[in-house]
Amino acid sequence: MPVLSKFGCIPSRLLLPLLAGLVCLDMASQAPAQDGLAAAAALEETFVAIIDKASPAVVALTRERGAPAIQSPFPGNLNVRRRMDDLSETLDPVDPQFAPSEFGAGVTIDSSGLILTNYHLVRGVATVGGIAEAAAPSPRLFVRFSDRRIEEGRILAADPRSDLAVIKVAGSDLPTIPLAPATPVRRGQLVVALGNPYAIARDGLASASWGIIGNIARRLPYERGTPVSERQLKETLYHLGILLQVDTRLELGTSGGALLNLKGELIGLTTSLAAISGYERASGFAIRLDEPMLRVIETLRQGKEVEYGFLGVMPEDVLVSRDPQLRGMAAAIGQGGAARIFRDPEPYLPAYRKLRAGDLILKINGESIESKGDLMRVVGLAGPLATIEVEGFRPDEERRFNTTLRLGKWPAIDDEGIIATRPTWDVWRGLTFDYSTSRLRHFQRLGTQRELVDSVLVREVGPNTPISRSGLQRDDYITHLNGNPVRNPREFAEAIREANGPVSLRIWSEARGRGESREVTVAPN
Repeated sequence: MPVLSKFGCIPSRLLLPLLAGLVCLDMASQAPAQDGLAAAAALEETFVAIIDKASPAVVALTRERGAPAIQSPFPGNLNVRRRMDDLSETLDPVDPQFAPSEFGAGVTIDSSGLILTNYHLVRGVATVGGIAEAAAPSPRLFVRFSDRRIEEGRILAADPRSDLAVIKVAGSDLPTIPLAPATPVRRGQLVVALGNPYAIARDGLASASWGIIGNIARRLPYERGTPVSERQLKETLYHLGILLQVDTRLELGTSGGALLNLKGELIGLTTSLAAISGYERASGFAIRLDEPMLRVIETLRQGKEVEYGFLGVMPEDVLVSRDPQLRGMAAAIGQGGAARIFRDPEPYLPAYRKLRAGDLILKINGESIESKGDLMRVVGLAGPLATIEVEGFRPDEERRFNTTLRLGKWPAIDDEGIIATRPTWDVWRGLTFDYSTSRLRHFQRLGTQRELVDSVLVREVGPNTPISRSGLQRDDYITHLNGNPVRNPREFAEAIREANGPVSLRIWSEARGRGESREVTVAPN
């Protein structure tokens, strides 16, 4: 029987196929929406699983200077004020009403109780290596876990240049977050951040946020008005391009938190210091934990000083497009910027006779160098005694060149801020030793004695030890062992490993007010 429609009569034999087609069209229009909802639900489950698994390994830190004082909201009411004063004396981190004044976060990276955090969170804390320093007013560091358990932390090692520190708390079989393998981080990559904003140190349960990586290798600008002469004193790796920019706001208190990829691996350590110091506060930032930074973390885990590579050059930024000499050579250079050597390297420094004034450094170990910050970051993170491959361009000869260099140790400027509870090299017969360039003051003291770059610095002399009885003194330089030259701590460590019985050392010393070289003998005991 025909059916009347606005199109006229439709035979009934055609109505069923037509209705079926309309139903199929309606289902097809709903399919993308259902697929999108399923994808969103899957992503949601991924985030929930990552947060649930990682949260127990993100701890809350608080730095307290004795019992925190609280101010009465009723200053005119003596009875209330007395009760508030009594309460302030009893408040401590385990009190339910505890409100921390300085707080942040940390990430457990070892089940034995090693926690990675930011250096600026633990700076000034009195407890180092389990021994409280004499200064009573110095703050103490407390760690609260997600199960509300609280422990006092001690600094195992801390490094102001990278703004990283490792602290130790009592515990075993603690939950940890795995460090990501050395895979490149990409712009647009989805990430999860876990931290401690809004003083969550009261319960220890990390707060979560998510977003994408907006940019890579961001640099912290220097504060306005900072003279060029002071920039070196304040320079950290933040200024050299180790920061990830994340499009999620990381409030005060998120320093030391975890930045995770969708596998739940640790790819960054969040920091609110970058935003406070001059970056856009609406953005979040994290220290990029790539392979070079993993070397820094491993050194801190061992309780040792983080050492940085030293090339011994004065670099400057150069933009190829703005340099008249280089404009026509842009195709040969192949990149928009480079680090140019400002003057010839001095004798005995690592770059001596390999690089010269005017050279452009284009790549180191295959990584593009487009500014002096790039050069200082890559060289520094490579570490002392590392061998690097340098690709450069020599404008006066209009040619590329390749050379291999072995790095020295960068002279640390902020000596007081470095915390290490174990020596880098094993103490030998009472001697603690280091690179001759280990500190800026030592490097500057060499003056015209640049040949002492190839020697070993006496850092400490233990009392009543064979070294102290030999006459060796702090800040002497060891140049030879049993007549053989020793140019760095590694060579010295290898030589003393084979040395038995009395050992002859040739040293250079200023003990008598003038530099002189002499021989000393170190007995075995």
